[in-house]
Amino acid sequence: MNDPVNRNKSESQNHFCYKDVVLCNSGKLRQLRHEAIQEYPEAFGTAPAVELGRTERYYQRQLINLSRNPYEGILGIWEGEELIGIAGYGRRSERRKGLGAILYSIYVLPAFRRQGFGTGLVQTATGQCTALWNPRWVVLNVEIHNRHARERYLALGFEVEGTERQAFRLGTQWHDVHRMRKWLR
Repeated sequence: MNDPVNRNKSESQNHFCYKDVVLCNSGKLRQLRHEAIQEYPEAFGTAPAVELGRTERYYQRQLINLSRNPYEGILGIWEGEELIGIAGYGRRSERRKGLGAILYSIYVLPAFRRQGFGTGLVQTATGQCTALWNPRWVVLNVEIHNRHARERYLALGFEVEGTERQAFRLGTQWHDVHRMRKWLR
């Protein structure tokens, strides 16, 4: 069955894989980010006009820089050659909390939501961070009005650690975020 919306979870999960987005995927990344930024710019903290003006060459440079950085990456969910979701990940250190990791720019295409792919993306990215750096914790920020995402992160063991007022601005509007942390050890 080719309609991903009508697949059951166990069937659909068998046709997908999680792997890093690399240089040869720059066109796919650009396409997904452009769709995502039009739907929900708050998830990326970037104005649509800025993001939509970025060329494939911009994404190629970003992926080249990531390939040279052992502490950052972008994990993708793939259905064959189609990129259907992403999560940025990186290593972080905090003075009193030690070595950790951060997840950011988490997005799944609308047709693939509520099928477990976002959960799988967060779990796989966390696992990748654990394998690379063995962090004590992982953090992420979620825009305060994104209740569904916050509830999913709570279900995955994240806790709201605090709220950052006016964390970023899109146009003339300021946005607040919840900082969420999950202790791994």
